[in-house]
Amino acid sequence: MAAENGRIIITFNGEIYNFRQLKQDHLRDVKFFSQSDTEVLLRLYAKYGLGAIEYLRGMFAFAIYDRTKKEIILCRDRVGIKPLYYYSKNSEFALASELDPLKMTPGIDLEIDPIALDHYFSIGYIPSPYSAYKYIRKLPPAHYLVYDVAHGKIKTLKRYWNLRAASRQVPSWTESEWIEAIKEKLKEAVQAHLVSDVPLGAFLSGGMDSSLVVSMMAGCGTNTIKTFTMGFENREFDERAYARSVATSYHTEHHEQTVNPDSFEIIAKLVRSFGEPFYDSSAIPTYYLSKMVSEKVKVILSGDGGDEVFAGYTSYLRMLRYGLLDRVPRALRGAVRKVAARLPFHIKGYGFLQRQGYDGIHRYYEMESIFNKTSKTRLYKEGFRYSLPKQADSYFENIFHAHDLAEEELVTQLQYIDFHAFLPEDVLTKVDRMSMLHSLETRVPLLDHELIELVFACPERIRVKGHRLKYIPKRILESELEPMVLAHKKQGFAVPLDQWFRTEWKERFRALFSEKDDDDVIDHRYALELLDVHQKRGRNFGSQLYSLLFYRMWRLQSG
Repeated sequence: MAAENGRIIITFNGEIYNFRQLKQDHLRDVKFFSQSDTEVLLRLYAKYGLGAIEYLRGMFAFAIYDRTKKEIILCRDRVGIKPLYYYSKNSEFALASELDPLKMTPGIDLEIDPIALDHYFSIGYIPSPYSAYKYIRKLPPAHYLVYDVAHGKIKTLKRYWNLRAASRQVPSWTESEWIEAIKEKLKEAVQAHLVSDVPLGAFLSGGMDSSLVVSMMAGCGTNTIKTFTMGFENREFDERAYARSVATSYHTEHHEQTVNPDSFEIIAKLVRSFGEPFYDSSAIPTYYLSKMVSEKVKVILSGDGGDEVFAGYTSYLRMLRYGLLDRVPRALRGAVRKVAARLPFHIKGYGFLQRQGYDGIHRYYEMESIFNKTSKTRLYKEGFRYSLPKQADSYFENIFHAHDLAEEELVTQLQYIDFHAFLPEDVLTKVDRMSMLHSLETRVPLLDHELIELVFACPERIRVKGHRLKYIPKRILESELEPMVLAHKKQGFAVPLDQWFRTEWKERFRALFSEKDDDDVIDHRYALELLDVHQKRGRNFGSQLYSLLFYRMWRLQSG
């Protein structure tokens, strides 16, 4: 879309939920030619320049070409709900919301980035600003970039929003006052996300986050709510009973589907969609769920982000328990780790012993890693291993220092880490790709930035009262849901990788890694050794095997 006689041109992906209010408050004298949020954004930029960003409430990735200034401005929303990639080498510049269009652009240099792959094998995703390709970068969340067209170079790359700074004002409220304020902000956020010209629904897993969204939708007076759940034949991973209970509580029009246990064929499609290695196997049920939902509605509300905002990961409690071990001298714990490194990697407790030599955020990084430092010495081929630069800190520690988290309490530190790493680079990436494959727009009201700022301002003693996860959502919902829903342990959107790699996927994996070992990154013999150990039912290596499988299929697709 163009404005100002073609002086300003925009390409935009996302939704600005407060665009009507912005139009009323800031652009009352402007003549509009459409009813779209895109034109409001364009006109807002024409009036305020980059200052327009601070007024936006929504999910967005956009690029503006300012002919007068001869600049291209790229911007991504505060949380990273919408993706934005750019290519920059010499004086060449290109941008897209997915990797594939950039990869198919003539003349693009697709040299693989070894640092990005090392991140992948560590934490299962490639974090911004990296991509799998050296000259393609992801614009980080809450950043804008200014490209100087006249001189063919990036002029500015700057963060425009900082969660920690935005949540420093802490009101002296009681617990009840905090919960009531958060509940009101939740309702406001959900109400804003309900603006739509087409029918919408809600994902419903039966967990706290999706239940919270459905509860707020019902409180906003939404007509019969359509809810959607994905189940598994394996009861260990199936939460349909909880979802049905929630659906009954709010009288929703409920829909269910069971994932086909042989989902191997879908992986090739996922590889093409992500365009780079991506470890999270919950993309499989997310793909099928999005497909089912898209046949009923075109806009869906999701509870994604609730674990990061409301402290829902069981790993937080594990880290609190690990803290008790810090009373043991570090030298002694370091000795335990060195001894453990010499033990067979397949024995149970191997990872626990390995983590004894680490403290704080570095321990969390090791705990969340797919392949730790020791296992990567066997996974990587020698040439690749020596091509990697030596890094003093882990990726998590870099976030820790960048946001100056030393003064925060432990669970808050972990929430910040996940908010800036796992949430945008894994959770939101997965949901965006899988839903967009089916032309389904997914909205995440729990990631409204005003709500996030309020919750993170709330003291940790209330957010995680008595080491209870999701304490605030449970307080809000305690009078509305059945006790079994409130009490059941978090399962997540996991799939039975353990079982699949012992049955349907076993021979397919072996075939992919038994062919000629032409890989310059990983040792195929180690991959097959992991599969063999997994068959013997020692440690469960399902996650490691899936990460290797996805990587291998990506390399074969990429040539």
